[in-house]
Amino acid sequence: MRSLPAVPSRRSGRIAVTAFVALSLTAALGGCGPEDTGVPAGAPTAAESTDGKPGNSTTGAVPEGLVGEWQDPADLSLGQRSLDLYDPGSGWVADPNDARAGSGIRITSDGGYVWSTYAAVSNGGCWSHGITYQRGSAQGDGDTIVLEPEVNRRTYQGGCNSASDMDREESHSPQRWSWKRTTDQEGRTHLTLVSVEATHDYVLVAAS
Repeated sequence: MRSLPAVPSRRSGRIAVTAFVALSLTAALGGCGPEDTGVPAGAPTAAESTDGKPGNSTTGAVPEGLVGEWQDPADLSLGQRSLDLYDPGSGWVADPNDARAGSGIRITSDGGYVWSTYAAVSNGGCWSHGITYQRGSAQGDGDTIVLEPEVNRRTYQGGCNSASDMDREESHSPQRWSWKRTTDQEGRTHLTLVSVEATHDYVLVAAS
């Protein structure tokens, strides 16, 4: 899930390949979030905050430590990116060269969320790209957040190999994540999400 950015003018090939491989692993797991609703053994058991703020104080549908727009750290040098990559009425908003496309999650205090990933890579002059998009409701308590997608879309285009192309709706099953909020040595606030199948690390770019 780890949920999509990179063309030559936007990031190095190494980062692009890393993002693309991560997306491919996500596709193999079948969704931007797990369908299993259990929290893995050894996962974080407390919503930690090292920035002096109570990370798990609940002010609405989700703990306040989760609220905001969180971006993949690899995208920070590119500026803030849009997570609104898909519209159920008109289809995909982003394409492989869309400088607005980003990877991250936005969580609002009233319990809404948008989670998007975008990855692109060139192989022998052929661009392949994949996008995932979720939108739905979030509920949190303490160190756990449950995401229930109302829209869960995935698309992939294989460039010179169209046999692997696909565009489909994924499962709407609830996804349970353990989370923690920390501050790094540069003063950036991080949100780490952990499930049975994946771990994501994001950096706060906009408070709601």
